[in-house]
Amino acid sequence: MWLVNTKTLALESFAEPSEIDYAILSHTWESGEVSFQEMSSTAVASTTKSKAGFDKVAKTCEIAQEKGLGYAWIDTCWIDKSSSAELSEAINSMFRWYQEAKVCLVFLSDLRPEVGSTGPGIHKISDLSRCKWFTRGWTLQELIAPAAVEFYDAGWKLRFSKDVWSGRLSTITNIDIDILTFEKELSAVPVAVKMSWAAHRRTTRVEDRAYSLLGLFDIHIPMIYGEGRKAFQRLQEEIAKETDDLSLFAWIAVGENQRYRGIFAQELAEFTSCGNYMRCNRLTSDRNEFSITNKGVRFTYVLGVNTDASATWLLPFLMQGNCQKCHYQHSIYIGLVFTAEGWVRATPGRCRYESDGPSFPSFIDVCVRKTVTASESRRLEQRPGHFFKPDWAPGDCLSRCGKLLAAEPSFLWNPAYRGFVGEAQAEDFMGIIKLSLSALPSNIIICLVLFKVKDRPPEVQLFLVPDWPWELKEGIVYPEGTSSSETEMRLYKRSLLPYSPSNLSSARATCCHGQFSFDVTVTAEVDEKMRLILSCKYLKEPQRVQEQKGLPFLPMADLIRYMSDK
Repeated sequence: MWLVNTKTLALESFAEPSEIDYAILSHTWESGEVSFQEMSSTAVASTTKSKAGFDKVAKTCEIAQEKGLGYAWIDTCWIDKSSSAELSEAINSMFRWYQEAKVCLVFLSDLRPEVGSTGPGIHKISDLSRCKWFTRGWTLQELIAPAAVEFYDAGWKLRFSKDVWSGRLSTITNIDIDILTFEKELSAVPVAVKMSWAAHRRTTRVEDRAYSLLGLFDIHIPMIYGEGRKAFQRLQEEIAKETDDLSLFAWIAVGENQRYRGIFAQELAEFTSCGNYMRCNRLTSDRNEFSITNKGVRFTYVLGVNTDASATWLLPFLMQGNCQKCHYQHSIYIGLVFTAEGWVRATPGRCRYESDGPSFPSFIDVCVRKTVTASESRRLEQRPGHFFKPDWAPGDCLSRCGKLLAAEPSFLWNPAYRGFVGEAQAEDFMGIIKLSLSALPSNIIICLVLFKVKDRPPEVQLFLVPDWPWELKEGIVYPEGTSSSETEMRLYKRSLLPYSPSNLSSARATCCHGQFSFDVTVTAEVDEKMRLILSCKYLKEPQRVQEQKGLPFLPMADLIRYMSDK
């Protein structure tokens, strides 16, 4: 770290600045600032001293000397910006440098001096809030980090200090007064709340909107100027690696440009309405665990599944006051939708609350995509609805004894809504759903093979896989493992399957167990809404029945061998 000697104005390098007592300047950059190269010369040139920015150097050193401080630091001229390594180190260390300074001198260049005033002045909050210093990105951490902060007007007269004016500063900046007075740890503030403090602040470089927040979250990332908005994306990803704070994902989109988005915000402004979030203990902390993968952010959580196949996710946060979006006090929810490429955020510009109540909870593993482009969102808006969702009457045997075992292809199966995603209809589709009938003498596996081919109505083929002592009476045992799904689809399209779909809409099995006989009949059909309608009739009688031989197993391998010979 480079520090200037307040007496000689010579630059000196220190490996560990925490061992040095120094003052630090916080200001807004303007024309005529002095550079590192100009200040690092053996003798400061007269042309450098004539610059407007040199007056800041001289005044900072003068005030520092009055306070008995031998060194000072200013960001404009004590960072060698020609060295990318030094610039990166400075940006990643800046919060700590302000934190360790004995005093931070804030120069408000647009706060006019009070005529005849020799002491701290009295100002209206509305007048102060117009100062550029309160609108800049970098000055946020420069207000929070130091313990002692003094504010000077354009004439370098002391007007007030942070400790005395903490209440007014809190009103201007929306920063919790307990943070400004160090009565509350910065780490105790939800991520979304800290983001909201910076939501209206601006920087000259778009990347600096992210880089200026590194200290607030105690993280470090490399500087890549030219990456644009990707810097804010990297910031969020790094925060996600270091915290289990789910408020990071509770942003609300600005405008309604996209119906579907990724899990991360695109800009700081999307945290504007998050300033009054507070943690609650409604959900246990172990449910906050998540991890970043190459596909997105993975969560294991309880979702509320809605009738339209979307999901509502309750986060462990409440409003301290009325929501800035809907003007009600409520819990924090976000909406999710499953797609062929993974889960995405739905209606991100809308505030969700209790009246959006989910239909039923579902404990599932969810991987939400990091980003969704505008073109991808438009394509998803045009996709058909879910299809081949198994359904049965409330009093059916399946409602009591049925259990979903598997669905393939799994990446097209919505585990919350329990149906295949609409995008799968864009091409010829073959799927398999397996269910089990339990609470019987032994399990029966129901295997449903589903076909949706262009210019053909959807079809379902039903097979039973009964365990002993069940015996198949009607239908065919599923020839599992004899061919690939691609082969089955080719054969189906050529109508060469050794069984006709119209004859495979039902199956029946019986068995004797103890003093009772059991009879189970399962049927399946696809209705006009592409739902998979199942029915199971189960009979139990106190008598024995004659054993009958079931229908023979029909191997698929024979057909494949026949086709190969042809």
